[in-house]
Amino acid sequence: MSLMLSKTYDALTAAVAPEEKAREAAEELASYDNHFNELEVSIERLTGKITALDERLTGKINIVYWMLGLIIIAEAIPFLNKFFG
Repeated sequence: MSLMLSKTYDALTAAVAPEEKAREAAEELASYDNHFNELEVSIERLTGKITALDERLTGKINIVYWMLGLIIIAEAIPFLNKFFG
């Protein structure tokens, strides 16, 4: 017999459902519960990977900003030197 939700089984039998059908329904709900738990674990794992990727990209973007700033300064110094030099 597979995993079964006992409270669901008890509720179905209390509602005068046939015992076999109550057991099958409880087992089916348990399998869905297991499936959703597996999905939740997968989503948490993906969330962790996305967070790590975001941190890596943020670091690389900061490097690009610094490089762009240095290029702007390297181009601006000769231009400003004409006016103030």
